[in-house]
Amino acid sequence: MQPILEGRRLSLLNQAITILADTPAGSGAPARYSIRVALPPGASEGTLSVDLPFQRGPVGTDGSKINGISDEALLEILIHRLRAFQSGPGACSDNAEALTHLQGALDALEARNARRRAAGVEGTTGTVEGR
Repeated sequence: MQPILEGRRLSLLNQAITILADTPAGSGAPARYSIRVALPPGASEGTLSVDLPFQRGPVGTDGSKINGISDEALLEILIHRLRAFQSGPGACSDNAEALTHLQGALDALEARNARRRAAGVEGTTGTVEGR
């Protein structure tokens, strides 16, 4: 696994996080990520680690080859979390802007899925013409 850095890591929390990505699979994208958080001295454990196994390959037209999570699922978690902040004392315009972008990303991926389903290629490696 190789470390990745897609953001600027400005906060102390994000500076303590290492994100590792597997070697890209046949789709060109890694299928597994690992997030490791270096906990401060005195914490019960030295490192918190979470693995995110993403779908590897097509899911099959009947869903029989599902083996990981989707990008959409991860976006839904982030949207839910930011909406919760927005309904409490952590509400701010930055969170609202992030929500707008995350919802736009989820909408785009769901539109892609709808086009693939309508074209009869959902669950396969087939493509939709014109996209």
